[in-house]
Amino acid sequence: MKKVIITTALKGYNYGTSLQAYASKLFLSSLGYDPEIIWYKDGIIKGRDIRSKKLFTMFLRTFWRPKLFINTFSTYLNSLQKEISEKSKIAFLDFEENRLQVKNFSWPSLKSYVRNENVVACICGSDQIWKTTNIYIDPIYYLKFAPKEKRIAYAPSFGKSEIPNYNKTIIKRNISKIDYLSVREEEGAKIIKNLIGREVPVMIDPTLLLNKNRWLEAVSGLNSESKKENYIVLYFLDKPSSISLKYIEEIIKIYDCSVIAIPSKHNEFNKFNDCESIDAGPLEFVNLIANAKFVCTDSFHGTAFSINLNVPFLTFNRLYGAASDQSSRITSLLNKLELQNRFISQTEIIDEKDFKDELTFEDEMTFEHSNELLQIERQNANDYLLTALSSIESES
Repeated sequence: MKKVIITTALKGYNYGTSLQAYASKLFLSSLGYDPEIIWYKDGIIKGRDIRSKKLFTMFLRTFWRPKLFINTFSTYLNSLQKEISEKSKIAFLDFEENRLQVKNFSWPSLKSYVRNENVVACICGSDQIWKTTNIYIDPIYYLKFAPKEKRIAYAPSFGKSEIPNYNKTIIKRNISKIDYLSVREEEGAKIIKNLIGREVPVMIDPTLLLNKNRWLEAVSGLNSESKKENYIVLYFLDKPSSISLKYIEEIIKIYDCSVIAIPSKHNEFNKFNDCESIDAGPLEFVNLIANAKFVCTDSFHGTAFSINLNVPFLTFNRLYGAASDQSSRITSLLNKLELQNRFISQTEIIDEKDFKDELTFEDEMTFEHSNELLQIERQNANDYLLTALSSIESES
């Protein structure tokens, strides 16, 4: 069977990152290929993308820019310090070993490996592998180890709507050397148009390539870490805003249910009685959302899985702190599936009356229309990948 190499974000104990990699692998298998997820073999800390070359490059690029240096390393350290239990870490590492089956290479051995005639193509994406504010522009995410004719970009995300000056030249150079280009958000398509003058298609996140039944099949047989059967899920990557706490409070009253926080409980959640923090690996995360009565989140993938699994939800504007706003990736998805009213953009309640008037989530939320739109997007993704792969095969 012909192999397809996948390079994508893997580390950091992140549910969305791990699950989009898994979905990419399953989808390419369904197309008749043998997908292999690859990564470097020189990591310093297991489960984290910490490498000496990466750290050294980040230091050199920011040393003469004090503000950038402080923001970069503050954000980097903050991401390393986010609370996750040892039990969850073990579940992530087990998922990487047994589900993703990541193969680790040195750069020279990887360059040699992908030139094998049995390797049809190399795909980068999805997730924020092309994040515009990254200080270290990782060559693996732009497939620089692969022959130019084998490169395909599937739904990489830039994370935000513009590229800072210090990254424009290198990002332009890297993406101009990928013939088969696509992105995950409309903002990303605009960036590429402005950089290299190309119109590129906007593809859905890999987690959405698998339908609800396929995900339920993947989590079948899992034992829940919680005994609760009637619950809402809170999945917030950062501190919840005052308005999100107000909404959650009302939702709990309406559904008369318990609360489960994944993967950890922010201090602000202590006000909710019987709020349980769950040690979950990637598939346990999917299972918890699939069986929830309602989901409240500030996360792209929390939103994506709620939509895909047809679980009523609200997505709140994330409080990024020192990091830059990345909400375009969420609003792009909601706009595409005509679910814009599920996004709460403000972070504070302006008027109590307006808040009550807009509190419409108690009405039964239906997904028939978004499911139809999502199926169209799946077909577009299927056509894009098959066209790219068959074209590369015919030219080899």
